[in-house]
Amino acid sequence: MGAMVNRGSGNAGHNAGHIERADRGDLKQILRLQKMAFRDVGVLHDDPRLPPLVQTYEGIVLDYEKKIILKYTERGRILGSVRGYMDESKACHIGRLMVHPDYQNRGIGTRLMEAIEGYFDHCSRYRIFTGNKSENSLHLYRKLDYGEVDRREAGTHYLVYMQKENRKTVD
Repeated sequence: MGAMVNRGSGNAGHNAGHIERADRGDLKQILRLQKMAFRDVGVLHDDPRLPPLVQTYEGIVLDYEKKIILKYTERGRILGSVRGYMDESKACHIGRLMVHPDYQNRGIGTRLMEAIEGYFDHCSRYRIFTGNKSENSLHLYRKLDYGEVDRREAGTHYLVYMQKENRKTVD
């Protein structure tokens, strides 16, 4: 797996922030952040039972045991997180990208995406999905060169599946 480096941000106002792998002691704080960050997504999609909103502590512990969880911290506070794992086909599945609502649109989500992609720099492709009404997420993923590959009905909305090839492993 790729090496993780604590990096300061090049963005003004975020010089104190850094990204690193979360440890088990961070899980309760990440779960609280997750429920806060995805609350508006649930409202937007008219779905209060979105998986990030109903995940339990036991569920995030299982994620921790099977996936890489990164955290973005600033002044000792976890303000963002993302998860990923690589499957047997060497595809990296990225999920649960979240940023504290008061800190969104400041480049933290982009930095987390770049960090998780860097961690899995040996995969063949990156995959992620989001709801069709999550315009900010769709905009971010498109900006990072993800293209839509599928769309599936999910009750009151559609899930948009996106991917990009890992240019480092393309011949």
